[in-house]
Amino acid sequence: MWRCRARSGGAHSFDVAHTLRRCPHALRVQMEPPTTPPGSAASLNPSNPIQSTPPGKRNTRTFTTGQVKQVRPYYEEQMKKHVEDVSVRTFLLFLLSLFTETKEKDKVELESILDELLLDAVIMCNEHKTLPIANQARSASPEDSIGGKIHGLQELLAEFRQTKTEQQEYAPFCKLANTILAIKKTRRDPTSVACLPPASGQENQLVFQCNDPTEILSEHVGADGCLLAETTKRKPDVVGLMLRDALLTVKEAAELQLAPGENWDDLWEKHRIGPALKKSEKAPAFDKTLVSLEFKRTDTPMEQIPLEFNIAEGDVDVSGTTTMPGVSNNDVPGKKRKSGSGADVPSKKSKSREGPETKSKSKSKSKSELRTAQYEIGVHERDPDQQPTKVSPDVQVAIYASERLSSSVAINHSFQFIINNSVISLWWFDRCSAIRSGGFDFITNLPYLVVVLDILRRFDEHAWGSNRVFRKTPDGELEIDLATPDARSITVTLKEAKHARALHLFGRATDVIDVESSDVHPTLPDSSSKFVAKIYHPDERRESEVRVLARAYGVACSGDKDAKHVRGHLPILCASADFDDEYAERMTKILGISRDGKRRCFRRLRVLLFEHLEHIYKLSGAEFMSAFYDCFRCHGVLWQNDIHHRDISEDNLMFTRRGGHVVGVLNDFDLSVIHAEGRSLANERTGTIPFMASALLWAFGTGDSVAHLYEHDVESFAYVGLWICARYKNGEVTVHGAYRKWTDTIDPDFIAGMKFGCLTRPEPATESHTGHFTATKALAEAASVSIVKNMHPGVAGPPDTPKAYFERLRGLFDTEIKSMNPEYDVYMQAVERTMEDYEVPHVLHIWRSCHGDGQVN
Repeated sequence: MWRCRARSGGAHSFDVAHTLRRCPHALRVQMEPPTTPPGSAASLNPSNPIQSTPPGKRNTRTFTTGQVKQVRPYYEEQMKKHVEDVSVRTFLLFLLSLFTETKEKDKVELESILDELLLDAVIMCNEHKTLPIANQARSASPEDSIGGKIHGLQELLAEFRQTKTEQQEYAPFCKLANTILAIKKTRRDPTSVACLPPASGQENQLVFQCNDPTEILSEHVGADGCLLAETTKRKPDVVGLMLRDALLTVKEAAELQLAPGENWDDLWEKHRIGPALKKSEKAPAFDKTLVSLEFKRTDTPMEQIPLEFNIAEGDVDVSGTTTMPGVSNNDVPGKKRKSGSGADVPSKKSKSREGPETKSKSKSKSKSELRTAQYEIGVHERDPDQQPTKVSPDVQVAIYASERLSSSVAINHSFQFIINNSVISLWWFDRCSAIRSGGFDFITNLPYLVVVLDILRRFDEHAWGSNRVFRKTPDGELEIDLATPDARSITVTLKEAKHARALHLFGRATDVIDVESSDVHPTLPDSSSKFVAKIYHPDERRESEVRVLARAYGVACSGDKDAKHVRGHLPILCASADFDDEYAERMTKILGISRDGKRRCFRRLRVLLFEHLEHIYKLSGAEFMSAFYDCFRCHGVLWQNDIHHRDISEDNLMFTRRGGHVVGVLNDFDLSVIHAEGRSLANERTGTIPFMASALLWAFGTGDSVAHLYEHDVESFAYVGLWICARYKNGEVTVHGAYRKWTDTIDPDFIAGMKFGCLTRPEPATESHTGHFTATKALAEAASVSIVKNMHPGVAGPPDTPKAYFERLRGLFDTEIKSMNPEYDVYMQAVERTMEDYEVPHVLHIWRSCHGDGQVN
């Protein structure tokens, strides 16, 4: 019998296995949002491709699959909780503010500019509402738009209105949008808006083109740090691209040569009236997709085309129309859509799924090996076949935004459109929240569409979402400047090209990428190690990880008896940099979004440069046990010194080699806190969900405020030990099914119940971990007893103090190790002798002196 806490706050017992047999849908229960107090910071950790809890009232997760049916509940939950609504006019003011470089424009000035743009758009729409007189007798064909002769806007609107299905709308909309852009190229800006930047020119001109049914393929890592079984396949209906990237969907890069007498304007004109209106031959990558458009068609008749264009007052309410279920068939596995029809037809199955078994395995293995070689990591087990899944437009654009934000660490934000019949809503996504504009009908209110396109055509890469703190090198990599603790600036190059990222939306979006830099080694003159950059977006209110590490370095450098268990067992920080969110002030001043609000968590970009480490799940036998015990002792000693880690997971237990021996390293302190004496323990529910303590998971459902205890981190150590022992053999995942349900996007109550039962009834260990499995099970059983003590102190006796619990578990480990194969004890004694001569690098003393005062913010 497993014990789980009821939502009302009471407790009841039930047989979970029996419940799941009777109610298989229970594993698909949507997750309740966390209720962590403001100021907390636990979130998505894509360097760990399994779920992490969020900050504030946020819940962000990564996935074990990219299939829409599996990830849909996550996005539905996110969109319910983290969308800010603003008017169309306010959204446009915000877009205009993106042009400012060194100072914020006064909102009144932006209002004046917007009014001038709208007035000019009304004049333009009425001037071009019909064909020029010389062209009225001729048929309206694409050639009419060459040489400055433009389709009448009313005619283009009529063409859009006459469509019968959603798929038939794509080309008419692209024709309308690109025609507006063509007209704007021939018009001079009003003198009153001369302060705005000119439209992007040459190969950077904006163009809209049809995309569906072409699939955009992306590689992501999932559970186990392996590539997802399949690339994600997304099909935005229409995309906005820079001209060069649009041309690459129909040409090879070598073919992008200007013919004699030809210019980029000529290529833009040919593309927007030809290839842009047809299915693209090749899909663009999401890092090149500036904006994705999702269409929705209902039975509601569209508005009549006005005889004269004006600006209608008031927004169209889109809050209910964008969340209606069953309205989008994009990203449906196993089906493809015929262009120009509303029907889905079965796609041809891949030969690997229907041919002879030997042939199937050969092809599948070949493809898997190619992906493994490209990214130098393994490939996850194949996903089961899924039935077609329909999702609402807001979930669909959230998925596209997630792909865009996950395409590069340099992407800050993403733009999306939802077009419901002829009503457009504009969307902004970043790692803090989503912002949705009210709707406007572009048939009756065409000037608003003109202004939107007029603003977007002026965007540079930065306004489209590229963070300017990252610089592109000639070979396409990214550079960034960091500072050492002695204030010396160094430049590092991120090796992102061969790096597959986890799929994420809101949250910290932690990533760890290999770097190159000739500047780093003087910081560690005796090191020949490689280096990595940890890149993430913490809550701006959270205590700095640099200060926590500096305090930990102080413990390592002290003369305390147990300092030896910390010395050499911490990550070596070489340089760092924090970058404030440049849009935060505009969010508050223009959009009116409060920093104290519950929907948006304001974040900053943080980049930390560390010496390269390896994950302990790559180890086996005595090496694994030694590294695991190193991390456990380091964690316990730090806790006694008021440094509470609070995020023990398989990705945060690392190792390095010193003197030819494995040395465990406790890593990732971005959710850690420095506990002040006399204060109550922090009650933020932080951690990585598959390894979080049961009490913290149960509190998600009850809303209880639960202090994060030392016992909770010990329980996490037990889950990590069981997880690695059951899944890994010789450093590779061989038993994918073991504990995989811990990663499901389900109610934390169920995950807590499953995990609690596994403490006393674990999965068997693989051959690489049988020699020390008794120690792992002993830790798990001790954690189980501790859970009971904390839940029922009057029955099972009072809980231990952290110091007493740590000492008791250390004694338990020592006893178990003595009972193992003698090679374990021999190896660990050799490691201890090696570490007796370890000297703390000078750089850690500098961090300690600069940041290690130990005072709590």
